[in-house]
Amino acid sequence: MHKETKYLFPYNKLINQELNEQFAIDGIVPKYVFMPESIYELQNIVKVCNVEKLSMIIDNRHTGSYVGNTLKRVDVVIDMKNINQVIDFQPADLTVTVQSGVIVDTLQQTLKRESKNLATDGPNLDKMSIGEILYSNTNGFLRNHYGLIRDSLIGLTVIDNTGELIKSGGKVVKNVTGYDMNKLYVGSYGTLGIIAEATFKLSTLPLNESIILVPVESQQQGLLMVSSMKYQPWGPSAGHCIYSNLLEDTGYKTFKPQTLVLYVDGRESTIKRKINEITTSVSVDDITIISNDNCISAIKKINEINSESNLASSMRIRCNVPISNLKSFVFDVENLCQESDLVMFTDLLFGVCDIHCLNEITDDNLLPLINKIRDLTGSYEGNTILEKCSLSIKSQLDVWNSNNTDTMGLMKSIKSKFDPNNIFNPGRFCGGI
Repeated sequence: MHKETKYLFPYNKLINQELNEQFAIDGIVPKYVFMPESIYELQNIVKVCNVEKLSMIIDNRHTGSYVGNTLKRVDVVIDMKNINQVIDFQPADLTVTVQSGVIVDTLQQTLKRESKNLATDGPNLDKMSIGEILYSNTNGFLRNHYGLIRDSLIGLTVIDNTGELIKSGGKVVKNVTGYDMNKLYVGSYGTLGIIAEATFKLSTLPLNESIILVPVESQQQGLLMVSSMKYQPWGPSAGHCIYSNLLEDTGYKTFKPQTLVLYVDGRESTIKRKINEITTSVSVDDITIISNDNCISAIKKINEINSESNLASSMRIRCNVPISNLKSFVFDVENLCQESDLVMFTDLLFGVCDIHCLNEITDDNLLPLINKIRDLTGSYEGNTILEKCSLSIKSQLDVWNSNNTDTMGLMKSIKSKFDPNNIFNPGRFCGGI
């Protein structure tokens, strides 16, 4: 290392090299793993990595460190678990500022004491940090109800490639000064900088909540049911169609192959009316209602079932399709899944379809299937992300399927401005950024 930067590298924070294999990404074991105990320490590590042109990856094992293209190199991995303080919680103002290593469930328990809630959900929230959920833009069953995590974000403190702190946004909900740079980092997979702190606007906890399980013959039938009720005042605020046999862990059983899962919340009288209206609308016997604490547990299990890290799948591909094209898309993709023995989870109100392959299948047979799903999604003006696959498949294609040259040119320009030495997660994002 250069003499002028040697003293900055905190070797005393280096984890035992024998443990580095735990942080391997795509089979690549990092040279160094650090667990900084302060943002200042982290800044110093970034400064050295920038001068020495060492690649830096933030550990995100709980959101799927395998998501993205094959990394070009893995020099330094940062575990943020010690940077985990709730810095400022203002219940009256409905805001909270936290360090990025705070675990989501731990934060939610703190907020719950004041009947507040961070509007986000997803799998593994008992292990996932705030930073991880921001880097990956993770969302779950309630994405249509809550919105995405970026919708709740109002301020960020980020460490740039030189180790300096950059602040954007603020700590008040109504802040319209300057560019809204916060959103640029959400879903960037750590390719533009390291998130140190984040400020969110909060919501109040729902008074009551329920999910309604409606057995159906197909996802097409479920979509038609949701389409007839989604604009009604009593309509659900979240609606998914899931393979029924995957819901057995929730205690639910039906002979129908698919289940429509609908979410409602509000006052007790409001929920009763919504359930009555929905039950009348779908005209299906054998409907199951799960409420309050049991509802929360069921949603958590559904998120875990569809998680790429928990479901024993050899492939998972996420398809995002405009709502206006969803009906035709679901018809075609469901037929494809039946022909190829694939499993699909569809968010019928948000236009997201996750497709899993649960069977053993060779890469030679899986690759053309992936391309077929991509082509089908593209024909409906949608896009795909190959979130899980073997390394051999990943080495043959861009998992982001990024073929828009205008967009890629802009993204590469932003990357070169924010990270000219290409030290942050190199090669992981769209187009090998």
